[in-house]
Amino acid sequence: MIQRLFIYFVFLTFGGNLWGQNLFGPPSLREKIAEHNLSETCHSGSNPGLVGTGRDAFSKVDPPQWFTPGADRMSNIVVTYSQGFPEEAQTALEYALDIWGQILNSEITIWVNADWGTLNTGVLAQAGPETLHSNFPGATSANKYFPGALANALSVSDLSPGQPDLNITFGDDINWYYGIDGNTPGGKYDFVTVALHEVSHGLGFIGSATHNGNSGFTGVSGTPLIYDVFVETGAGIDILSFNSGTIALGEELESDALFWSGEEGWDASTIGRPRLYAPSNWNGGSSYSHLRENTYPSGSENSLMTPFLGTAEAIHNPGPVAEGMFKDMGWSMDLISENCEILSAVSGLQLPCNPATSTYTQQVVITYENNPTTGVIVVNGTSHAIGSSPQTVTLVNQPADGLPVDVEVYFTSQPDCIVTFPAAYTAIDPCCLNLRISEVNPVTKTISINNMGDCDDDLDGFRLFSDFSEVTLVTLVTPGYVFIAGETLEVVWSDWNPSFIYTNEGELSLVNPINQIVDYVQWGSPNHAAELNAVANNIWEDNDFIAGEPPFIYTGTGEFGLTEWSFVPYVCNVIDASAGVTSECDLNSGLYTQEINLTLLDPPASGEITLNGQDFMLDENNTSSLSGAAILATLTLEDLVSNGLTVDLNIDFVDDIGCGAGFLAVFSAPESCFCLNDANVDGAINVVDILLVLSEFGCGSGCTADVTNDGNVNVSDLLSILSDFGQPCVF
Repeated sequence: MIQRLFIYFVFLTFGGNLWGQNLFGPPSLREKIAEHNLSETCHSGSNPGLVGTGRDAFSKVDPPQWFTPGADRMSNIVVTYSQGFPEEAQTALEYALDIWGQILNSEITIWVNADWGTLNTGVLAQAGPETLHSNFPGATSANKYFPGALANALSVSDLSPGQPDLNITFGDDINWYYGIDGNTPGGKYDFVTVALHEVSHGLGFIGSATHNGNSGFTGVSGTPLIYDVFVETGAGIDILSFNSGTIALGEELESDALFWSGEEGWDASTIGRPRLYAPSNWNGGSSYSHLRENTYPSGSENSLMTPFLGTAEAIHNPGPVAEGMFKDMGWSMDLISENCEILSAVSGLQLPCNPATSTYTQQVVITYENNPTTGVIVVNGTSHAIGSSPQTVTLVNQPADGLPVDVEVYFTSQPDCIVTFPAAYTAIDPCCLNLRISEVNPVTKTISINNMGDCDDDLDGFRLFSDFSEVTLVTLVTPGYVFIAGETLEVVWSDWNPSFIYTNEGELSLVNPINQIVDYVQWGSPNHAAELNAVANNIWEDNDFIAGEPPFIYTGTGEFGLTEWSFVPYVCNVIDASAGVTSECDLNSGLYTQEINLTLLDPPASGEITLNGQDFMLDENNTSSLSGAAILATLTLEDLVSNGLTVDLNIDFVDDIGCGAGFLAVFSAPESCFCLNDANVDGAINVVDILLVLSEFGCGSGCTADVTNDGNVNVSDLLSILSDFGQPCVF
C-alpha cells in the first residue's frame, strides 16, 4: 500500500515563533484534516519542525569519529537541485548527506529533491518523505507505514519508481552559514545542521500523532507510522495502545513523559530511555517527533533532533540516540569501509619460550587500508584497539610447538573485511625444562641444578644471577650439552665472587629465557639484589635468609622458600675482640676502666657473657647488628689496676661454655698513678703523713690515713709509712 504526501512535512523556523507543520497527504488524509477543521477540533500540524531561537548558542558538535568527508557512501543518494540553488549551499547539503550516506545501508538509490525558495516568514526549511508504504516484502512490521527511502531499503526495490523519496526546501532569505567546519558565527544558522535535521525527518524520524486541543490522534488513515511503534509513556505503555481520538491519548501526548522504547535507541542512551519532546501544551510541528530539548541541550552529542536550534550552533553528528532510533525502525547501519583491505600479516618480535607453560609471546605486524575506525581489530581470536597501519599486535600465551601458524585478521565493525594468511610465521620450538637449584656452595663456587621437567633440552637462554654478576649456563657446560630430564648438573662458576664479611653472604637466582626468576636462594644476610623480584614471583619471602654455613642443599619436593633448604647452622663464635676507650688512672684508687668491642656470631639467646671474670648481659643497649647473624657488643671492664702491663682477654658464655675465646695482649693498662704510703697524696712520704696517722689514730671507718686498707688507723699504718719514709712517689 502506498500513501502519497504531496506537500512538505517539516518546517524549520526561527525568531522565537512556533510554526506548525501541515500534513497534506492522500485524499483520505485530506478528508480527515478537513473533517477535523469543520468540527473545529483538529490541530492539523502533526509533523516535525525545528524552531530557531534567534539566540547565539556558540556551541559545536563535531562529526562522528567514523566520518570521512568525501568518502564513498554506503547508500547512493542523488539530489536534484532546483534552479537558483546556490553552489555553496549544494556543497553544504552534500556534506550533510555524506554523513548519513556513510552509515545508512541501502541498495536502492535515495532520490532527493532540493528546492531553494521563499517560505513563510521565519521558516528555515521544510522537508518530509514523499511517499509512505506498508505491507511490502521485507517490511519489519505489518500494517505500519514506512517512509519511502526506508521501505525501498527493506524491500530492496524501488516501490515508487520515478518519484523522489524526500523533498527539502530551504528558505532563500535566511542568514545562512555555509561552511562545513562547524565554526558558525554569531547571528547565523548553520546550513549543515539544518540539512542533517531535515534529512532525518525525511528518512523516518517522524510520527503520526496530532492533538486538537482536547483529544489525541495517531495514524494516517488509521495506519500508524513505524516511528509510532516505539513511543511509550512514562509508565512503559505503548502509545498505540490508546484509542485514537480520545482524551486519554491527548493527555499522554501533553504529559512531558513520552519515551522511546526501542532497544537500539535505549542502548545508545547513557541516561536510560531516550526522552521525546511532549510539552504540556501541544506544540504543533515540534511535539512528539523530536527529542526533548532540556534532556539534550545545546552542545550535547544527541541535540540534533531536538526541536530548537540557536544561531552560532553547529551539530554535525546525528548522535548515538538518533542512530539507535533509526536502527529500531529498520535502517541497517554500518560504517563506510567498502574498500577495507587487509594487505599482510607478518611476524614481528618473537619472545623466548616460557618453560613453565611451554608458551611464548608473538608480535604480528598487520598492514591494512581503508579500515573502519570503530570496533576492534581481531587477530587469531584476540581483540585489539585499532591503531594505524602498519599496526603491531601482541599475541600472548601462544603454544610453542614449532609449527607454521595461520593468521586470521578482521574488523568487528566490518566483518566482511577479513583475510587469513596461511603460515604467516613459525612458532618457536617447545620448551619443557623445569630447572631448580639443588645445591649451592659459595666457598667452592659450585652450583648444582636439577631438571625437574619431562623433556630433554639445551640450556639456551638460562642464566645465573648473583648480586649484579651473571653468567649464561651454556658457557659453563660443554658445547652441545643437552640437559636430560630428571638429571642433575653441577657447574663451577669460577668468576663468581660471593661476599664474605663475618660469614658467607650472598644470593643466587636462576633466570629463564624470558627473564623470569624461576628459583632463588640467599644466605648470610637479607636484601640482596634480586630478592624483591624473587618475592614478587612468590619463590621467596621478604627478608628471609639462610643463617648457616654452606653447602646449601635443596631438600624440598617442588616448593619454594627458606624452609626447603638445609645447611650447617652457625655455631656461637667470638670472631674478634678489640680495645675501645681506656680511661685515665684514678689518683685516689689507682684504678681505670677499659671499653671492649667484641664481634660475635650467633651468641646464646640468654646473652650472659663473662669478660676477665666480670659478668655482663648482652642487650639492645650494648649491641648492634653488623651483618647477617653477626653483632657488635661494646662492654666496659671496671676497677682495673693501673700498672702499665698488657692485658689478655678471656671471654666465656654462661650458657655455652664451648663458645669461649681468649685473645692475647688486647690492651695495655695505664701506668700506676697511686703511692700506697702517701697518706695526704702530696707526692712524698714524710712527717706530714706520720702526723696524719697520729691525728686519726684509732679511726675505724672512712679514715684517710688507713694506708694499709685494713679498715683501721693503727700501728700497722704507722709502720707502713716508716718503711718508705723519705721516699718520693713516682707516677
